Amino acid sequence: MTIKGNSPAAREAAEPASGSCNPRKPLALALALGAFDWGAGDTDLDCYIRRVIDSSRGADYARRWSVGEWLAARECSKLVDFYGCMPKIHGVIPVWLAEAAQGHMNITLDVPAPTLFTTWTEHIDWFELHNLHPEECCLQIPFDPGPTIEQVRDAVAAIKTTGGIPVLRAAVHPRATLDGVDVELETLAGVWPSATAAATASAIAAANEVGQQIGGVTGDRAEITGYGSVKRVAPFADFCRKTAYYWEWAARWPSVQELTREPSHDQRKGRNNA
Repeated sequence: MTIKGNSPAAREAAEPASGSCNPRKPLALALALGAFDWGAGDTDLDCYIRRVIDSSRGADYARRWSVGEWLAARECSKLVDFYGCMPKIHGVIPVWLAEAAQGHMNITLDVPAPTLFTTWTEHIDWFELHNLHPEECCLQIPFDPGPTIEQVRDAVAAIKTTGGIPVLRAAVHPRATLDGVDVELETLAGVWPSATAAATASAIAAANEVGQQIGGVTGDRAEITGYGSVKRVAPFADFCRKTAYYWEWAARWPSVQELTREPSHDQRKGRNNA
């Protein structure tokens, strides 16, 4: 059915609602009428983009990605529940990814780009998922300078072999073609038991080794006391010790002044990826 531009339904979609955004407005119709304006308009997608990108970036920044990528991110934000699950697996992400990430999906607005979800868990092996789905799962380090994917993989192995628990924060980004995802490994943390002085010394030595594996970085370090504190940094850890040694390396999303090129799929694909 074609809705003409002067019909009541078309006028309702084209005219901004009073007050804040109107999420009930049919997005497909708004796009067809040209009402969508990359965060500057009044559609549900515009409202979502404004929440994701801060005021210093604006609509021109949002245009660095396709409408399809923003639509996929918005759709996923509606599908993931409070428990980090996607009860009804949707075509916006591959089935294998939904199954692997069930219970670990976080919908956050702290990554200024179309993002399906982020994860902070030791229970998703992104390297194995890449091995199983090499064309659909592209692993990347967000920005230079930074370690390579191989170095991060070696660092994860070093954490495990020294008795620690590796925890990765990843941001999962859509592709405009919806033929896979780009997974940016943003943070690597290691958590070691440190109930005794000897255990702490061993954990410090292990963290130093991991830092060498990941390119000689020192990383942020802290001794964590309290079961709740340990669970916050390693939320699905099986050990119940009340003291742990924590090491973390994190990539940094650059400021708008530093970001001189759009991180589109084609441009990201050749940089520090696997």
